Amino acid sequence: MAMTKDKEQSLPQPQMHGDATTMRLGAAALRQSAEYARAARPPAGRLLAIDIGDVRCGLAVSDPAQRVATPLGVFETAGLLRTASPLSALIEDYEVGALVIGLPLTLAGKEGPQARHVRALTKKLLAAAGPAAQILARFFVDERYSSTHASGALHEAGLSARKQRGKLDALAATLILQGFLDEQR
Repeated sequence: MAMTKDKEQSLPQPQMHGDATTMRLGAAALRQSAEYARAARPPAGRLLAIDIGDVRCGLAVSDPAQRVATPLGVFETAGLLRTASPLSALIEDYEVGALVIGLPLTLAGKEGPQARHVRALTKKLLAAAGPAAQILARFFVDERYSSTHASGALHEAGLSARKQRGKLDALAATLILQGFLDEQR
């Protein structure tokens, strides 16, 4: 995941988007290319992960050393899309240096309609959060099965499907972020 002019990263081949190149690198590709992953380290400071959904967004934050992910909570997507978004306050309060955004790839590892939808929602969320959010580096990472793993973990902890609703998206964001942090080591 290399830094690019438009600050977006995700799967292996560079693609031109206007005047900016987006490097795309998924989790599997990161494991296959440790040298490439080392060259694409996020900036120092905390990372904020977002598991974006149409109804809710789960958020998680790393520690300043980028070793441990901690859930922040679940926010209504509509609320985050409003002007003066709580997202901007979280970015400022936690002194976030970059964003890690879950990208729902297809089973074949490609970007499908849902991944494009998440990218579009990301742009809207960052626009609502203001200039400080828009200049942050963005790392799009493969989030396939993150919600399934989160749901399984909550089920093992004894939470019913109904009680999982408020926790599932935050735990999914935490799993996405922790996976990203582990790949960076």
